[in-house]
Amino acid sequence: MIVKILGYENTSYTKKDTGELVECLDLHYSKKFKGENSYGEAVGTEYINVKAFPEQFGEIVNAKEKIIGKLASISKDTRTFKGNTYAVLDEFELLK
Repeated sequence: MIVKILGYENTSYTKKDTGELVECLDLHYSKKFKGENSYGEAVGTEYINVKAFPEQFGEIVNAKEKIIGKLASISKDTRTFKGNTYAVLDEFELLK
């Protein structure tokens, strides 16, 4: 799906057990939707990890506020971990 970037928050943290820095951010976006009786935009947030998407992570952080309004293509999939099912970002591409 194609989304418009509204902004991001740096949510990087240090793992307590290993001291490893986990570089990540929450990317906020909007997407258009059309329903039978409605039309407009919905908003959402995706977790972006530098290990999963290093090039895109760097582009977002380096662009700072200039990333707002840019388009991206995202695809989600589901994964099961310890008996719980989660929706995870499977593909992420910033569009030029």
